[in-house]
Amino acid sequence: MKVGDLVLWQQHFSVVVDTFYSKVWRADNMGKNINWGMIEPEPFVNILVDGHLRALPVTDVTLVRSC
Repeated sequence: MKVGDLVLWQQHFSVVVDTFYSKVWRADNMGKNINWGMIEPEPFVNILVDGHLRALPVTDVTLVRSC
């Protein structure tokens, strides 16, 4: 995914305004005890939704159209 791509997130169409890497702890798969040292950063996107900037893992959005 890249800046300018059109994506879908929770029934909202949005535009990617930035890409970056960050760590995310998925408690449903990894449990409640957080250990940031055991996970690697994954790709994230900043998207604009209803005038608000949201930072989300790429796995949580669907690519609709690449720019």
